[in-house]
Amino acid sequence: MFGLLWQKSSSAKSKKGYETHSLTKEEYFDKTNYPRTIVSLLNIVAPKKGVISNTSATINFRGVEFGASVKEARQILGKPNLHAHKGMEVDGHEILFYNSSIGSVRVTQCLHFIDGHFILGQTIIRRPTQDQYKAFAEKVLEKYDLYAEGMTLADLEAELPVCDLDRNRIELSQAFHLTINYVSGDPKAMQALESIRDQRNSKRSSAKSNFREQVANFI
Repeated sequence: MFGLLWQKSSSAKSKKGYETHSLTKEEYFDKTNYPRTIVSLLNIVAPKKGVISNTSATINFRGVEFGASVKEARQILGKPNLHAHKGMEVDGHEILFYNSSIGSVRVTQCLHFIDGHFILGQTIIRRPTQDQYKAFAEKVLEKYDLYAEGMTLADLEAELPVCDLDRNRIELSQAFHLTINYVSGDPKAMQALESIRDQRNSKRSSAKSNFREQVANFI
């Protein structure tokens, strides 16, 4: 299925029908709206105030437990369409991308790892209708025993985010696309990101100080 989707999506054609440009896998997935900076990762992973546990079931991402290694995730989900790990904006950040579709709806799933540990899973649904959005919300709640027949969209959203006893949570966010975030509640995930941020800030501060000292040589 991915091969057919790739063929349709990765080539732009001229008016005469000739292929004018083919996207690499890296370029294709780079168009996906996923967090790639330390700020965007922190914004998603940071604990949210007022969130309480509402399910006794343990949250995971398609069977992949938080804290799992890249190898363990691949054993469960199979070979990804892309394993991004070189030239990343954030040191130690790796992403496994899986692409598929439900009818005409494109679905991209991303698994984010920091220092080899799974901390964030994302399901990104491109341009869903309201009915499609509702269907995804229903299935999320149904899996964690929070769905009741006849719930309206407002009822569904009132049950979100889903949060388990370990503070792992599932959040739905819709702008242009629908993004379902599966976020680790392990404090070590947040600590790892904060450590990367602090190290980066320290390096920038040191570089700025060194620059100011060297300026004196030109005065």
